[in-house]
Amino acid sequence: HRLVLLGHDRPDARIGYSIRASEWLYLWKGFVFILIMFLISIPTIVLIALIGGVVGALGTAAEGNVSAPVFMVVITGVALVANVFLYGFVLRFNLVFPSAAIGKPMGFGESWRRTRGNTWRLFVIAFVTVFPFMVFPMLISAALFGFQQIPSIENQVLSSLIHTPFWILGLCVGISFWSWAYR
Repeated sequence: HRLVLLGHDRPDARIGYSIRASEWLYLWKGFVFILIMFLISIPTIVLIALIGGVVGALGTAAEGNVSAPVFMVVITGVALVANVFLYGFVLRFNLVFPSAAIGKPMGFGESWRRTRGNTWRLFVIAFVTVFPFMVFPMLISAALFGFQQIPSIENQVLSSLIHTPFWILGLCVGISFWSWAYR
Protein backbone atom coordinates (compact mmCIF):
# COMPACT_ATOMS: atom_id res chain seq x y z
CA HIS A 1 0.00 0.00 0.00
CA ARG A 2 2.74 2.42 0.94
CA LEU A 3 4.55 2.23 -2.39
CA VAL A 4 1.36 2.77 -4.37
CA LEU A 5 0.04 5.59 -2.19
CA LEU A 6 3.20 7.41 -1.12
CA GLY A 7 5.37 6.76 -4.17
CA HIS A 8 8.66 4.95 -4.66
CA ASP A 9 10.80 7.97 -3.88
CA ARG A 10 9.60 8.38 -0.27
CA PRO A 11 11.82 6.55 2.25
CA ASP A 12 8.91 5.85 4.61
CA ALA A 13 7.14 3.98 1.78
CA ARG A 14 9.72 1.21 1.93
CA ILE A 15 9.33 -1.92 4.01
CA GLY A 16 10.98 -1.55 7.38
CA TYR A 17 12.46 -4.24 9.55
CA SER A 18 10.63 -3.12 12.67
CA ILE A 19 6.96 -3.13 13.43
CA ARG A 20 5.81 0.43 13.99
CA ALA A 21 2.44 1.83 15.02
CA SER A 22 1.09 1.75 11.44
CA GLU A 23 1.87 -1.97 11.13
CA TRP A 24 0.20 -2.73 14.47
CA LEU A 25 -2.82 -0.71 13.36
CA TYR A 26 -2.92 -2.62 10.07
CA LEU A 27 -2.77 -5.95 11.91
CA TRP A 28 -5.47 -4.85 14.35
CA LYS A 29 -7.73 -3.75 11.49
CA GLY A 30 -7.06 -7.10 9.78
CA PHE A 31 -8.06 -8.98 12.92
CA VAL A 32 -11.28 -6.96 13.27
CA PHE A 33 -11.99 -7.42 9.55
CA ILE A 34 -11.61 -11.21 9.82
CA LEU A 35 -13.86 -11.21 12.88
CA ILE A 36 -16.50 -9.23 10.98
CA MET A 37 -16.20 -11.62 8.01
CA PHE A 38 -16.60 -14.59 10.33
CA LEU A 39 -19.68 -13.11 12.02
CA ILE A 40 -21.24 -12.22 8.67
CA SER A 41 -20.53 -15.63 7.16
CA ILE A 42 -22.27 -17.58 9.94
CA PRO A 43 -25.82 -16.52 8.94
CA THR A 44 -24.93 -17.04 5.28
CA ILE A 45 -23.75 -20.59 5.89
CA VAL A 46 -26.83 -21.33 8.00
CA LEU A 47 -29.12 -19.90 5.30
CA ILE A 48 -27.49 -21.94 2.53
CA ALA A 49 -27.64 -25.11 4.67
CA LEU A 50 -31.28 -24.43 5.55
CA ILE A 51 -32.27 -23.94 1.92
CA GLY A 52 -30.28 -27.04 0.95
CA GLY A 53 -32.09 -29.04 3.63
CA VAL A 54 -35.50 -27.80 2.52
CA VAL A 55 -34.82 -28.54 -1.15
CA GLY A 56 -33.43 -31.97 -0.23
CA ALA A 57 -36.45 -32.73 1.96
CA LEU A 58 -38.81 -31.66 -0.81
CA GLY A 59 -36.96 -33.93 -3.22
CA THR A 60 -37.28 -36.86 -0.81
CA ALA A 61 -40.95 -36.09 -0.05
CA ALA A 62 -41.77 -35.90 -3.75
CA GLU A 63 -40.25 -39.37 -4.18
CA GLY A 64 -37.48 -38.29 -6.48
CA ASN A 65 -39.41 -35.77 -8.60
CA VAL A 66 -36.83 -33.12 -7.74
CA SER A 67 -33.69 -34.32 -9.42
CA ALA A 68 -30.11 -33.79 -8.27
CA PRO A 69 -29.38 -31.22 -11.02
CA VAL A 70 -32.29 -29.03 -9.85
CA PHE A 71 -31.04 -29.32 -6.28
CA MET A 72 -27.52 -28.32 -7.34
CA VAL A 73 -28.81 -25.36 -9.37
CA VAL A 74 -30.82 -24.06 -6.41
CA ILE A 75 -27.95 -24.44 -3.95
CA THR A 76 -25.43 -22.97 -6.39
CA GLY A 77 -27.73 -20.03 -7.12
CA VAL A 78 -28.33 -19.30 -3.43
CA ALA A 79 -24.61 -19.62 -2.67
CA LEU A 80 -23.73 -17.32 -5.57
CA VAL A 81 -26.23 -14.65 -4.50
CA ALA A 82 -25.06 -14.91 -0.88
CA ASN A 83 -21.40 -14.60 -1.90
CA VAL A 84 -22.04 -11.62 -4.19
CA PHE A 85 -23.87 -9.91 -1.32
CA LEU A 86 -21.08 -10.77 1.15
CA TYR A 87 -18.26 -9.61 -1.12
CA GLY A 88 -20.11 -6.42 -1.99
CA PHE A 89 -20.64 -5.80 1.71
CA VAL A 90 -17.00 -6.51 2.57
CA LEU A 91 -15.60 -4.37 -0.25
CA ARG A 92 -17.19 -1.36 1.39
CA PHE A 93 -14.63 -1.76 4.19
CA ASN A 94 -11.56 -2.00 1.94
CA LEU A 95 -10.37 1.59 2.49
CA VAL A 96 -9.44 0.79 6.10
CA PHE A 97 -6.27 -1.13 5.21
CA PRO A 98 -4.47 1.32 2.90
CA SER A 99 -5.27 4.18 5.26
CA ALA A 100 -3.81 2.23 8.19
CA ALA A 101 -0.70 1.35 6.16
CA ILE A 102 0.16 4.99 5.54
CA GLY A 103 -0.61 6.10 9.10
CA LYS A 104 -3.92 7.85 8.40
CA PRO A 105 -6.35 5.67 10.32
CA MET A 106 -9.88 5.35 9.04
CA GLY A 107 -12.67 3.56 10.82
CA PHE A 108 -14.90 0.95 9.25
CA GLY A 109 -17.84 3.38 9.41
CA GLU A 110 -15.95 6.08 7.54
CA SER A 111 -14.89 3.55 4.88
CA TRP A 112 -18.52 2.50 4.56
CA ARG A 113 -19.61 6.12 4.05
CA ARG A 114 -16.87 6.92 1.53
CA THR A 115 -17.68 3.91 -0.64
CA ARG A 116 -21.43 4.65 -0.75
CA GLY A 117 -22.68 4.44 -4.32
CA ASN A 118 -19.57 2.56 -5.49
CA THR A 119 -20.32 -0.98 -4.33
CA TRP A 120 -20.91 -2.44 -7.79
CA ARG A 121 -17.96 -0.54 -9.22
CA LEU A 122 -15.71 -1.93 -6.47
CA PHE A 123 -17.15 -5.41 -6.97
CA VAL A 124 -16.59 -5.41 -10.75
CA ILE A 125 -13.02 -4.10 -10.44
CA ALA A 126 -12.19 -6.60 -7.70
CA PHE A 127 -13.71 -9.40 -9.79
CA VAL A 128 -11.78 -8.41 -12.92
CA THR A 129 -8.48 -8.05 -11.08
CA VAL A 130 -8.62 -11.17 -8.91
CA PHE A 131 -10.79 -13.59 -10.94
CA PRO A 132 -8.06 -14.62 -13.44
CA PHE A 133 -5.83 -15.69 -10.56
CA MET A 134 -8.59 -17.99 -9.36
CA VAL A 135 -9.67 -19.42 -12.72
CA PHE A 136 -6.31 -20.12 -14.42
CA PRO A 137 -5.00 -22.50 -11.73
CA MET A 138 -8.34 -24.33 -11.67
CA LEU A 139 -8.21 -24.76 -15.46
CA ILE A 140 -4.59 -25.94 -15.31
CA SER A 141 -5.42 -28.43 -12.56
CA ALA A 142 -8.48 -29.64 -14.45
CA ALA A 143 -6.43 -30.08 -17.64
CA LEU A 144 -3.76 -32.05 -15.78
CA PHE A 145 -5.87 -34.12 -13.41
CA GLY A 146 -9.41 -33.97 -14.80
CA PHE A 147 -12.45 -33.51 -12.61
CA GLN A 148 -12.14 -36.15 -9.93
CA GLN A 149 -14.71 -36.65 -7.22
CA ILE A 150 -12.00 -37.30 -4.63
CA PRO A 151 -8.53 -36.51 -5.98
CA SER A 152 -5.54 -38.49 -4.76
CA ILE A 153 -3.15 -37.00 -2.21
CA GLU A 154 -0.49 -36.58 -4.92
CA ASN A 155 -2.90 -34.69 -7.17
CA GLN A 156 -3.96 -32.47 -4.26
CA VAL A 157 -0.33 -31.61 -3.48
CA LEU A 158 0.49 -30.90 -7.14
CA SER A 159 -2.68 -28.84 -7.49
CA SER A 160 -1.68 -26.82 -4.40
CA LEU A 161 1.73 -26.21 -5.92
CA ILE A 162 0.04 -24.94 -9.08
CA HIS A 163 -2.35 -22.71 -7.14
CA THR A 164 0.24 -21.13 -4.81
CA PRO A 165 2.00 -18.78 -7.29
CA PHE A 166 -1.36 -17.65 -8.66
CA TRP A 167 -2.61 -17.06 -5.12
CA ILE A 168 0.46 -14.95 -4.28
CA LEU A 169 0.14 -12.91 -7.49
CA GLY A 170 -3.59 -12.49 -6.91
CA LEU A 171 -2.91 -11.27 -3.38
CA CYS A 172 -0.46 -8.66 -4.71
CA VAL A 173 -2.92 -7.50 -7.35
CA GLY A 174 -5.71 -7.43 -4.75
CA ILE A 175 -3.65 -5.27 -2.40
CA SER A 176 -2.88 -2.92 -5.29
CA PHE A 177 -6.62 -2.78 -6.01
CA TRP A 178 -7.24 -1.71 -2.38
CA SER A 179 -4.60 0.99 -2.68
CA TRP A 180 -6.01 2.38 -5.91
CA ALA A 181 -9.54 2.28 -4.47
CA TYR A 182 -8.27 4.34 -1.53
CA ARG A 183 -6.58 6.80 -3.83
